[in-house]
Amino acid sequence: AHCILFNSDNFVSEILFRVAASSYYQKTAGLDDAINMFSDFYGYQFKNDEKIADACGVSRQNFLSVKTISNILDEIFKKTN
Repeated sequence: AHCILFNSDNFVSEILFRVAASSYYQKTAGLDDAINMFSDFYGYQFKNDEKIADACGVSRQNFLSVKTISNILDEIFKKTN
């Protein structure tokens, strides 16, 4: 199991998500800050039945439908173009 986690992209995505929020808010940021940063920056408001439990998206606690992810990607595309 140690070898699997040694070069984990999941860990890297979690760190990048929080570092982005730390930069955005100019303070040490946790997951809630990162989610709020994402919503503020991309203008996407998560609905009550939608939940991000980790940045890498592999947690069983994540509740995002394919439609939601598609909508988020659409918002990111609009913001960057």
